[in-house]
Amino acid sequence: MVVNHGEEPLVGVSLSVALRTAGAARGSPALGRFTVKIAGLKAGGSQEVQAPLEALGTLASMPPWRQIRAEIE
Repeated sequence: MVVNHGEEPLVGVSLSVALRTAGAARGSPALGRFTVKIAGLKAGGSQEVQAPLEALGTLASMPPWRQIRAEIE
């Protein structure tokens, strides 16, 4: 889910997201990455998105979702 908390619409935005364990230092190696492209999202709006995950290890080695933090790079 992408939420536009801003006062301006988002148009033609590409977000690169890295997944890390919740306690990992910022910039530490990622568990996985994905890119989300937003064609248009109004101010204050939200949009459900889907993107393929580039896992940088095995999916079996991924911690539970509650222990994962998403960072926009």
